Amino acid sequence: MLFAMVIAPILMGLMFRLGVPALEGYLCARLGKTAILSPYYTIFDLLLICMTPVMFSFSGVMVVLGEQDSGISRALGVTPLGRGGYLLSRIGIPAVLSVLWCIAVTLLFHLTPLSLLAITLLALVSALLGVSVSLMVAALAKNKVEGMALTKLSGLMLLGVPAAIWVPAPAQYAAGLLPSLWMTKAITEHALLWLLPAFFTALLWCILFYRRFSHKLLG
Repeated sequence: MLFAMVIAPILMGLMFRLGVPALEGYLCARLGKTAILSPYYTIFDLLLICMTPVMFSFSGVMVVLGEQDSGISRALGVTPLGRGGYLLSRIGIPAVLSVLWCIAVTLLFHLTPLSLLAITLLALVSALLGVSVSLMVAALAKNKVEGMALTKLSGLMLLGVPAAIWVPAPAQYAAGLLPSLWMTKAITEHALLWLLPAFFTALLWCILFYRRFSHKLLG
């Protein structure tokens, strides 16, 4: 599963890097426009940056749900591994790996000018977002089937991207609890300080779902 999660961002990046500019050229030629998709290339970059850690987290949370179904998770919680070690091995390690892979994939396939610093900071926030999604799925799902359904619903966390682009202020701040809103503003307004509220909102979601996750899976 982890191997599939490594390949998926590459396929997504190739589709964005090669397919979107080609589609832009075709649409502009057909409709006589100078720009149609290019003003929104930021959306494609953010989707790649956000989805890469979420995909990695998906592999970890499926392991968690499988161990929950078999009753292993509670047993592991009282071993020397402990709760912290259990969470680190199942969710933390995939999150760390996702940061490195997200940076590499974004450097290869980004459509808008992004510095290495910006990509690194965005990848770190996205990893924390992936952790919050993992904890949400693990806390709310009763089994793997429900977990897969909830993972699809995790796309709601990305609604902050269109909100930051198409919804004027101050109405857009209604989505202020979504880290993706602040991540988008950091890129579109060329102000990395917007990543601070992105970090803290993602951390807030992690704390909220961690409590339910810990109680449900580890007792």
